[in-house]
Amino acid sequence: MGYGKTTCREDVEDVVVRDNRLDLLTDAPTWIRNSSPKMVASDVARDDVSRSNEKLSKLQKQITCPLVFSVTVAVIGSFQYGYSTGVINAPQSIIEKFYNETYMARYHKWIDYNFLTSLWSASVSIFPVGGMVGALSVGLFVNRLGRRNSMLLANILPIISGALMGFSKLARTYEMLIVGRFIMGVYSGLSTGFVPMYVGEIAPTSL
Repeated sequence: MGYGKTTCREDVEDVVVRDNRLDLLTDAPTWIRNSSPKMVASDVARDDVSRSNEKLSKLQKQITCPLVFSVTVAVIGSFQYGYSTGVINAPQSIIEKFYNETYMARYHKWIDYNFLTSLWSASVSIFPVGGMVGALSVGLFVNRLGRRNSMLLANILPIISGALMGFSKLARTYEMLIVGRFIMGVYSGLSTGFVPMYVGEIAPTSL
């Protein structure tokens, strides 16, 4: 008796499933009702492939050479931040020797160790101070000059900074080195704000 009940229940479930399938076919479009399951599956797969190809072609049209070139040039300017952060550590002994010689030429005595340490600390820490000043000044430049013009104008700062640091030994002035580091920090702070805004502005909206 138990087996008969189970069989009867399964028959009822089969009838319900068949009725549901008939309802789905009744609600479906005519071409689906008149097509075999294999034909329907192949048509759906073909539509998915064509839709993917259309998206790929649109994406290729949006990513152009001028766009890639502009983004690359803009992003390269941000590398100066990481370079300037770590480049000061390698020539530490050379810079300290320059400080000592400059102090000796001025005051005819060797520099005090504590003062030398203070000068070196100022040379290293002045860079992030300039970065803070530059980052806080991003809105002032962008609102008045725009993204692209602000980036072009900011490129003057590393030229000035490089000139100050390069001629500091010739001028026997370690203050020029510290000021140059500060200006480079200002440029790096400005770049960290300019570059993401410019890249976001020139990127296509679909990306």
